[in-house]
This record gives sequence, C-alpha cells and structure tokens, in this order.
Amino acid sequence: MAGKASGSARVRLRPRDRDGERSCSWGDCPYLPEDLDVLCPNCRFNFFTMEGNAQCGRPGVCEHGAESRSHVTNLREWLDTNA
Repeated sequence: MAGKASGSARVRLRPRDRDGERSCSWGDCPYLPEDLDVLCPNCRFNFFTMEGNAQCGRPGVCEHGAESRSHVTNLREWLDTNA
C-alpha cells in the first residue's frame, strides 16, 4: 500500500452540487492516496460503507467500480493500523 492518508478516514457520500469544493470529510480529499479511494468513479457509491445510489443498481459487480472495490481491503488495513 502506498503512503498514508492524513486526518479522518471516514468517507461519507454527498451528492454533487454547485456549492464549490468540499472538504476531505466528503470523500473528495486531494491528499487521499489512490489505493485508499473506495468511491466509484462513475457514481461515487461508497464501497466501504456500501452507501450511496449506485447508478447501475448492482454495485457489487459493476465494472466501473472494480478498482475501487479492490481498495476496500487497503482502507480496512490502514484503519486497523492507524486507528
């Protein structure tokens, strides 16, 4: 696993809007290492908490989220080490 993320590891989902940039607590942290990103790049479904509105209706097998699903293990390991 590459680097460590700083701050809270809680990833929450919030619908995209036109309010400007959001803080890291909304899951769009620019400092989060790529191998800890558990949000679908297509619909922002959170594979760690299994929360959100998956556009495909089948987040467990969606082809868009394959890489993000593989990062769930990395995030769990990071949380175990840094919590």
